[in-house]
Amino acid sequence: MPHQCKRRLTPVAQRLRREMTPAEAKLWHRLRQSQLGVKFRRQQPVGPYVVDFLCVSAKVVIEIDGESHLEADCGDAERDEFLKKVGMRVLRFWNTEVYENLDGVLEKILEAVQNDSLPSQSPSPLEGEGRGGGQASTVIPECREARRTAQHHNACAQGRGT
Repeated sequence: MPHQCKRRLTPVAQRLRREMTPAEAKLWHRLRQSQLGVKFRRQQPVGPYVVDFLCVSAKVVIEIDGESHLEADCGDAERDEFLKKVGMRVLRFWNTEVYENLDGVLEKILEAVQNDSLPSQSPSPLEGEGRGGGQASTVIPECREARRTAQHHNACAQGRGT
């Protein structure tokens, strides 16, 4: 039986795929069809979250951050901690980075998928950062309590429920 969080997040992920932000769409145009030599999935459930982009083979998550991520309590730290616990590396980029320096963003992504030892990174500070309407972390309320246990984290990473 599919994991409870994933089953509830699938319709959310499908909606987010249809309603990508302009920055996400611009990056997806360059990530799709293995253009960097690895396969990426977009708006993919991982445990109780939907991540913007996921490369399963390299265990790399890419998040594109906009205005909603400027708030102190947008959930990014908790989300990143969960993703690290399940073995993912998280790369975060501001919308403005995607618009103004797409080649630089792609270089960082390529380095991450080719290098197993890169740590997670936060978005680099830019003037006017976050201006672009990104979306905050997507979490299903019923999964909030369950994700607090290490057992649940491990089960989510292995694709089985607890």
